[in-house]
Amino acid sequence: MKIRNLFFLSRANLKGAKRKKSVFTMTVLTVVSIVLLAGFSEIFSNIIYAYKNDPDCRTLLIYPQELHYDPDTGELRSTNNMNESFKEEILKIDHVLSCEPAACTRMSQLPEISEIRDENGNDVTDALGDLTVEKIESGISEQCNDSELYIKAIKGEQLKDAPVMSCIIPDYGVPFRGKRFDTSALLGKIITFEYDYNFQSYSNKGKSGYINNSVEVPIKYDMKVVGIYHLAPEATGDPAFYVSPETALRIEKIAIESASKSQLAELKDYLNDPYSRLQYIKVDSIDNVEEVEAKILDLSLFASASRVLEPSLEMFVNFFTGAGTFLLGAILLLMVIYLFLSVYTNINSRRSEIGLMKALGYKSSHIFIGMYIENVILSIRALIAGVAVSAVVSLIVNAINSSSESLIDHSYVMSFQVFGIMTLIALVVILAVPLLCQLIMVKRLSNIRPQEAMNS
Repeated sequence: MKIRNLFFLSRANLKGAKRKKSVFTMTVLTVVSIVLLAGFSEIFSNIIYAYKNDPDCRTLLIYPQELHYDPDTGELRSTNNMNESFKEEILKIDHVLSCEPAACTRMSQLPEISEIRDENGNDVTDALGDLTVEKIESGISEQCNDSELYIKAIKGEQLKDAPVMSCIIPDYGVPFRGKRFDTSALLGKIITFEYDYNFQSYSNKGKSGYINNSVEVPIKYDMKVVGIYHLAPEATGDPAFYVSPETALRIEKIAIESASKSQLAELKDYLNDPYSRLQYIKVDSIDNVEEVEAKILDLSLFASASRVLEPSLEMFVNFFTGAGTFLLGAILLLMVIYLFLSVYTNINSRRSEIGLMKALGYKSSHIFIGMYIENVILSIRALIAGVAVSAVVSLIVNAINSSSESLIDHSYVMSFQVFGIMTLIALVVILAVPLLCQLIMVKRLSNIRPQEAMNS
């Protein structure tokens, strides 16, 4: 039996099918649920995962000793009483990885790029095609010290293997005028940065505690781009180029040398007093941050998180993913039950027709394939309709989030890749469920005899 004949017969049978519209509607609903509910649930889950694995969310800050007026007692109260043994005590706390003074940990000043050169020293600033200096300055907006060498490059070298004064950059910068841009043209290039290095120095004023003193020093240095890492859409912070701890210290040294010409006196405490800087405490997991905070408080020290995962965001994500999973599971269950009943009813109502086909020489396998082709035709039509509905909804949501000024809103944009993967999953589901239902009923189909056509 040729497939062409079965296909023709299936289309003819489909026109007279009683439950065609209801099966079509249920399948469309299944496609929309998988693409939208599962798609956005995956995006939201990735956002939370990215937050929980971001080193900044596992970093606690201890500020130098400050004195505040306590309105209850009328006395000055010290917020942090650091001494020579405080670091040893903190490192004894479970889940603490390190405790180090701040040194070029995060520089959020927008750097100015004065020149971009290739490995031969040729100026290529204006020869990078669409990748302009304006895009680079606005789209890769921070320099961060990857103290844990956490960020992994997908192209080029890793930071742990790279020489000092090199960096890795994201594969795509923050949307520039609504569009993300590819940064791969910078791989292997040497960028000359100019900006004001900001020293956050705390001067010891005795009974008054440590007073914050911000000193800005203009610096200029070259940085080679040795690797590119993947900037996921759910990235929790601004796109940054990452440097190793050795590079961070070298940059700090450059700034100190620059400051020594005129402002070294203002940095005397920064250089000589171990308590004149922020102390950065790395915790092994975000789940242990609160526990470490409480134990630090027992040492008469107050620590605050560098970046906090908003409870409202986590609650929203948990609610959406939980409700979405429940709703998706309910729709899939209803689809399975409804299609099973549809296949059962279809076989029972067509017993005489099936018997006649067997009398004409059709085998059970031919009839099975013909009935499945009916479901495939219906499923493909439903897939097209469901994908169209899902595309309209996701385009509207993407347009709203892409035009938002909030960076976190850009994380909620469903990419073409995610949309395509969810569509493929939906296709597999809507083709597999009818096949499974027919396989369950295959014995009933095989038991129908040609005589039943005559009996009817």
